[in-house]
Parts: sequence; C-alpha cells; structure tokens
Amino acid sequence: MFGVITTSAGDTPDFLAETGEWIWSTVLVKNPDRDAAFYRSVFGYDVTDLPGGDQRRHLVLSNEDFARVGLNQLPADSRRRHPHWLDFVRVESATETANQAVALGGRVLVDPRVDRHGGKLSVIADPWGAPFGVMEWLLGDSQEQLP
Repeated sequence: MFGVITTSAGDTPDFLAETGEWIWSTVLVKNPDRDAAFYRSVFGYDVTDLPGGDQRRHLVLSNEDFARVGLNQLPADSRRRHPHWLDFVRVESATETANQAVALGGRVLVDPRVDRHGGKLSVIADPWGAPFGVMEWLLGDSQEQLP
C-alpha cells in the first residue's frame, strides 16, 4: 500500500534530509523486474541495477537524476513475508537510536549494520509492532541535490 499526494504549494526541492527527517523508502518485492516496470509506467521512473553482492536484485528508481526509491528482491527463503514498503529516518547513530527504541518498548528487527554506502542502518518496530528504518548518511550535511 502507498499513497500519492499533490499539494497546492508544489513539491519541495530535492535536498538531502536533515537528521530526524524521512530520508529513503524501500519496497521489498518478489519479482523486481515486474514491479520496477509497474512503477516506471505509473511514475515515469528510470530504473538502475545496483550490484548487490548477493543473489538478489537491487534496483534504484529515480527521475530527474534524483534517486527516489530502492526496490529490493525479497530473499528466496521469504515465503511467509509479503511485498512491503519500508521508510527510513535519517539519524546520527543507528546503534544509539535502536538502543533508545528498545528502552522505550520497541524491538530491533534488523540489527544495526553497515549498508552499501558505508553508513549504518537498522530496522525497528515501535511498541505496537509498526516497522520503520533508521539510517546514517555519511555524505556530510550537504544540502545539495544527490547525484
């Protein structure tokens, strides 16, 4: 499930998110080619393959040279998991944020780990079970458009 929105003020400029802001969205799917074709048709996204270092497909959906969404193949052993979206918030420390979430009644679903860009990410569930991700971003505090 996802939503689309139009605002009377128009879209905000494409800048790197500040700490505490939503920085990235990922959709995990069973058939990356089929799903990428869907989002390309609906939103006009360009699709780029990323080397993954594993047997799964990793794609980036972008437009106007700005990465919008990661589209990742679910692991083959994910028979019980269904395709789903996961949103990430930029944090100073994925490890500290995960520890704080646990202290406040949340659960760590994916332990903090180094991602492909050199930062760290973690997936957490709030006390009621809703999952979200946290991500460190190491490109500095630049407010320039991402490449």
